[in-house]
Amino acid sequence: MKFYDAVRKDQPQLADVNNVISEDYAADIMPLWQSASINTAPQMNKAIPLLLDMRDDRKEMKGDLKAVRKNTDIIPQMHEEIKGLREDIQPGYGMTLRQVQADIRAIKERLGMQ
Repeated sequence: MKFYDAVRKDQPQLADVNNVISEDYAADIMPLWQSASINTAPQMNKAIPLLLDMRDDRKEMKGDLKAVRKNTDIIPQMHEEIKGLREDIQPGYGMTLRQVQADIRAIKERLGMQ
């Protein structure tokens, strides 16, 4: 009768309960562990194929990651090459810029635009 008393006293907050009935029950009641194992088996049958697919996908992603890593390993080397090329080109730009500035000054002098 503990359960019956608890149900009558402690009702859910938003519940609208009109009546609580209690009857005798003569049959066996399955233990909780047994009920849980029966309900768990179908869920496991659904989960196992999904988990296997996830494992296969993970292996595939691992292979893809290795390929990406192989491609990105050359980035630092390329960066150094680009820096070297930039250093080679930089002095030429400076000389060209000075030449352009000198040409502009000469044109302004001819036009009288100092």
